[in-house]
Amino acid sequence: MTRFLSNDSLWSELGARVKTSRKVKAAVAFVGNGGADLLPLKKGDTLVVNLGLQTVKQGATSPKEIQRLIKRGVQVFTRSNLHAKFFICDDALLV
Repeated sequence: MTRFLSNDSLWSELGARVKTSRKVKAAVAFVGNGGADLLPLKKGDTLVVNLGLQTVKQGATSPKEIQRLIKRGVQVFTRSNLHAKFFICDDALLV
């Protein structure tokens, strides 16, 4: 099934899927202030994020938020030219 979600319905669906999925693999370019709360990733989940120096200096990605995710047990990888936004939640893909 394909559905188009936006704004509040997107965040509601994303949050629910991330919370209930066994494993989540995500690529999100920027995780700013409050991002660890918006992305309820957990131990065993994987995140690829743009944690490049320029991105951090501009405030687009917060090292503190990434540290919070790492403390939860999220595997975090960085790619400085990343601009993707997708989540694989069990058998669902959210782009």
